[in-house]
Amino acid sequence: MQRSVFFFSLFAALQILVAAQIPPATCQQAAPNQTVLHLPSANVSVPTSPWGLAYVSDGVAFISLGAFVGVLNTSTCTSHLIRTIKLPKYSIHSDGSTDDNGAAELTMSKNRKEVWVSLGPGAIVLDVEKALCGHEDAIIGELITPMFSSATQIVLSIDESYAFISQEYGSNATRGRGGVQVFEVNRERNGTISGIYIGFTELQYAVNGMALSADGKNIYVTSEATLASLMHHKDRGILSVLDVERLKFTPSKALKVSVDAGCEPVRVAVSPDGSSVWVTARASNHLVVFDATKLTTMQHYDAQIATVQVGTSPIGLVFVNGGRQIITADSNRNNFRNATTGLTVVDIDSALSGKQKFARVHTGLFPRSFSLSPDGNTLLVSQFDSNAIQSINLALFSRGQKHHAL
Repeated sequence: MQRSVFFFSLFAALQILVAAQIPPATCQQAAPNQTVLHLPSANVSVPTSPWGLAYVSDGVAFISLGAFVGVLNTSTCTSHLIRTIKLPKYSIHSDGSTDDNGAAELTMSKNRKEVWVSLGPGAIVLDVEKALCGHEDAIIGELITPMFSSATQIVLSIDESYAFISQEYGSNATRGRGGVQVFEVNRERNGTISGIYIGFTELQYAVNGMALSADGKNIYVTSEATLASLMHHKDRGILSVLDVERLKFTPSKALKVSVDAGCEPVRVAVSPDGSSVWVTARASNHLVVFDATKLTTMQHYDAQIATVQVGTSPIGLVFVNGGRQIITADSNRNNFRNATTGLTVVDIDSALSGKQKFARVHTGLFPRSFSLSPDGNTLLVSQFDSNAIQSINLALFSRGQKHHAL
């Protein structure tokens, strides 16, 4: 028995030593200066602060605009807003006040016939064709749970029969801990969508970003901070791995593992080949990169494979050029001195080999979220504090050309 304990302890110690080979992303205020990368772009003003974006086709995209979802024509050099769809407003407080944050991230269904809108207590579903045509009945579904009020992002299961919604602050019952809300999705013959509430997976604090694994078996979720880190006045957060099958039936038992993901991890994306998981650590000014296979095995302690310096306070992230580059939305949302906003373009191969050259594309105030056109040639960026959408021409990347700054 003593020998078993000894070897177990030795194995655990070796795990710690191996994991320590890659240093964790430490907290950082202003990021270092960056080389400027010039890409053709144009801005279009919108009525209020934009957040989520979702392309329908190369010429049309949806944007979340607080109490509305907008339809954007992107077929010309200068995009323009076609129309807006008013969203329901829910009473979420005992005094009758409503959620002023409005719509957050958007999710497009695989067939591009539905737009899922993260909003307060859950999700609103729009019929794409009806929304494009300006029909009054464009809202075809409401999947909500009144106890929640801070929906940020929606992930659909691989067959789109379940919806998973990150609730940043959870509910009174979770004492401020966020988590994932689960619905079974029913698509009715009349074109409407309803949902059966399954339950909630409680995680840590400020739960925001989510991404589905390539095989659809796991969901990666970020928590900006843990109770342990807050007790030490630090916002070190985690990346959690949830089992999709357990989420469908027993959400409270879906957590497989959680790993350190730097300071205030806020968004997560899976590489196109499914091999790696990338997290924006907002208060570290870094991307934290994990091996997707190791995250779901006994080797999760050794899953981190890289940290990559980007700009100040990164939030959104998107893969471009077939996964050869990843771009981060560096928000500088806390307005640090000697810092700026921008979009950091990271060459994947260079970054993983420790040779990242740290190029920045100019943008407006508080870049937050992205959507890449289906042809991969145009990237939309929501500029939350500039009340604008930036359209960036990525054709040079799409044709395989590299800029000298990369």
